[in-house]
Formats: sequence, structure tokens, C-alpha cells
Amino acid sequence: MSTGTGSGKTECFLWPIIAKCFDEAKNHPVNFEKEAVRTLIIYPMNALVSDQLALFRKIIGNPDFKDIFTRDTKATRIPHFGMYTGRTPYSGDAKKSSSRELALTFRENYLIDRNADIETQRRQINNIQGLKSINKYPARFGENGISDFIENLEKNIHKPSPYDAEFITRFEMQSCPPDILITNYSMLEHMLMRQREANIWDKTKEWLRSSDENKLLIVLDEAHMYRGSAGGEIALLLERLFYRLGISAERVQFILTTASMPQNEWVAINSFIVSVDMKSLSVSILTCRCLIFGLSRSIQGFRGEPDIISSGC
Repeated sequence: MSTGTGSGKTECFLWPIIAKCFDEAKNHPVNFEKEAVRTLIIYPMNALVSDQLALFRKIIGNPDFKDIFTRDTKATRIPHFGMYTGRTPYSGDAKKSSSRELALTFRENYLIDRNADIETQRRQINNIQGLKSINKYPARFGENGISDFIENLEKNIHKPSPYDAEFITRFEMQSCPPDILITNYSMLEHMLMRQREANIWDKTKEWLRSSDENKLLIVLDEAHMYRGSAGGEIALLLERLFYRLGISAERVQFILTTASMPQNEWVAINSFIVSVDMKSLSVSILTCRCLIFGLSRSIQGFRGEPDIISSGC
């Protein structure tokens, strides 16, 4: 998927991710109860990861989303997402002192101190309203979601609610893998090697084994940045991931997005896909059906007749 910066790439892959979770929750409720990474979104750098969290909070963190999702699927939880990068608090083991320090930081930034003077409270209210207006406020469930999270932190408890859209700490995600894991390839490499993240992959592997219909969705955003040697590195990293999960590329779905992919020549597009995904992965992409947004025309040389959707997306 190629479209200009700011024209809606994230929405184009976010809604299929949500639809995938909705379908599983409604039609395969037993599977949906299993904790696992269902979608892995890989960015080339931390800044891009942080930018995308705002949209996830806006949609999945919206109280109306919880009401609609649980009403129509009868599910007892909603899809969860989490950012797992070097910025995710915090590295190492879950220590009481570190958890309390993190709780203090969250209390100062995301709660109103009712014991403070009026002017201080006014500044805190304005700050919180500003964060919420740009979706920089953590997406926890209910009016007391953040305060409950902070109180748990002070007790060194890292246990999210079934209706929390966003998992915040590494330990929440290590014990309960989010449906949507957002990371970068550098952190993914560390996660595949370290024992403390083993539970994430073990539970995902168990979910994949539970049904042949369960497939891992991988989103490579800003995929043009993985050309050349970087493309080779990400391909080998994905092969290691598949080996860890005990699956082949046939059990994986891909969405590649970029603002820089050539639009006019099939040769350029084909070279781009192959450079990113290498032979073993490009086969599964090139033999699938294609949804094309934009000009109503076919791509010469495509295997099979693609579905064409003319849209201003």
C-alpha cells in the first residue's frame, strides 16, 4: 500500500486489524480468549512507533469502541495493543523501587493532585486535557483507569484489565501478550533472544497451533526503508521469528506500507517487494489477490487478475 504522508496509511491497516479481531471474537470466541500476539507492527525507528500510538488510542481506546465491540461479539474483553521498544517502561526485572518511581512519574503527569493549590490544579487539568486532545493520554479503561494502574504500580502489580486498550509496561506484555504488538526490528531481535520475553512467543505459538485458521498478521510500515541490506536483515529476522513460532510463511499475512513506492512501473514495484521480503516471503505476497486503491487500472505482469477498487483513499 503506497500513499502520501498524512493521507491515511495507518487507518488503511488499522481497520483490517480490528476487523480480524472482531471476526475471531464473534466467530471463534474460544480462540479469542487465548492470549497471543495476533498482529505484529514493525517500524524502523522509535519516533514512528510513538506517533502511531495516538491513532490506536483514539480508536481502540474510545469508550464507544468497547461498547460496540463487546455488544456485537459478546466478548468479555477488547483487543489490546502495546508499544514494546527501548522507551517502554522499564528494562530489567519488575522491582518495587522502580515500579514506585514509575508510579510517581505517572501520578505527576496524568493525575490531578487534589491537595495542591488551585493554580497548580488548574495547570494539571489543562495539561491532561491537552494530552487527551492529541491522544497522548494512556488508554486505560474507565475514569479511574490510570489511577488504578498507578495504585497497582505502587504495589509492584502489573496486571491490566480485560477492557484496557493499552498495555503500558513491559511486564504487562510479558505476562499477557497484547493482540497488537508495536515494535521496531532492533527490539524484536532482542525479544527473540531473551528469556524474559519467551512467554510472549510461547503463548503466540500455542494460539497458532490451536487452529489452522489462526494466522499472524505482520505490518511493515515505512517499508521502503528496508531496501538493500536492511531488507535482507529484516527478512532474516522474520525467518527467525517464524522458526521461534514453529510456522512457515503460509501462516502469515503481510501488509506493507510506504509513502515512497513507485506508482507507475510493475518492475519497480516487484523489485521493491522482493527487496523487502526476499524470495521465501515474496511468493506468498505475489500469489495473493490484490486490493489497489487509487487509479482504476491493473498492474501489468501480476499473477492472476487483481481486484481493482477506484478510490481517493
